[in-house]
Amino acid sequence: MTVLKPLYLWLGQVESWFLKDELANTVVTKPVYVNALPRSGTTIISEILSQHHDTCHHQYGDFPNVFTPYWKRWLKQRNPVKSVQYTERSHGDRIMVNQQSIDAFEEVIWQAFFKNIHQQNRCQIPDPWQHPPFIDFYTDHIKKMILVTGQTRYICKNNYNINRMLQILDLFPDAKFIIPIRHPINHVASMLKQHNKFLQAGKHNPDIDRQLAASGHFEFGRLRELISFGDQVSEQNVLNHFEDLMGWARYWAYYYKQVHQLINSNLQLQSSVLMFRYEDLCFDTATTLEKIFAHCALNHSNYSEIQSQYENVLTVPTYYSVEFSDEQKTDIMHITEEMATLFGYNLNNHF
Repeated sequence: MTVLKPLYLWLGQVESWFLKDELANTVVTKPVYVNALPRSGTTIISEILSQHHDTCHHQYGDFPNVFTPYWKRWLKQRNPVKSVQYTERSHGDRIMVNQQSIDAFEEVIWQAFFKNIHQQNRCQIPDPWQHPPFIDFYTDHIKKMILVTGQTRYICKNNYNINRMLQILDLFPDAKFIIPIRHPINHVASMLKQHNKFLQAGKHNPDIDRQLAASGHFEFGRLRELISFGDQVSEQNVLNHFEDLMGWARYWAYYYKQVHQLINSNLQLQSSVLMFRYEDLCFDTATTLEKIFAHCALNHSNYSEIQSQYENVLTVPTYYSVEFSDEQKTDIMHITEEMATLFGYNLNNHF
């Protein structure tokens, strides 16, 4: 992938040149960005939004060449393949996927233009306006997805967009952001479980690390990185404990505090963001989905169908249990207390 990326990028530019007239007449309207800490519900939310008739998105089948969405989809539309069987994704978290399922491949484009975007101990907030070629390519890329699918709304799942929300708003002032939050005890348990899973997999198969890096995934495993908001002192405090259990709790506390401060720093961003509790999605699915669809300004063309599909199947995870001692749970809540309390979490309401 790394070797071929310059070729893929060039092909994407050629594709844009061929489509320049159509792209000039295509408008990006209210793109939706789903981003948060991993294991907070971003995948299931993205999957739900991807079921709407008006949305288009990146798919598993787009990788590794995500740079020419129009040509790839155009060819697939004229050479349809029988539906690929659903299988549980590598995370082992009950989510079933196939080649048409939504996935977070937009980061591949950001990586192509901002070479050190995932370099640890350095601010990872790129400024598109300092790189006009990126703006042109990125905007055209979204337009091409809208053009080839015939849909009107772009849905993006990419956790790394969380610290770029202001920059994305500069590009698309009507963008919508969806940010789930999860009880810190359950969230830390889930993140730690996935981290250990990818660590073990990487030890036995080095290709896994290369695949994760090429696809823009640095959340877990040996290549794990902290998402930076530019607060070097607080980040170093997290990094000093990054491999410890409480390092995950410190990360949770740092991350959501930074997100909260970022949102409150900008009135336009405040109106563009919907934060909600993952637990509310599981226990009050209909109401929470109604809020999400309303915030995204997605019409009700097939909302009832989507609601009925998920209303009776969404539950908090039952395929693993939180195996922390009472002392560890208390420590996690102490570290995360400020933001946990703000969202109504306490020691007694984890699952």
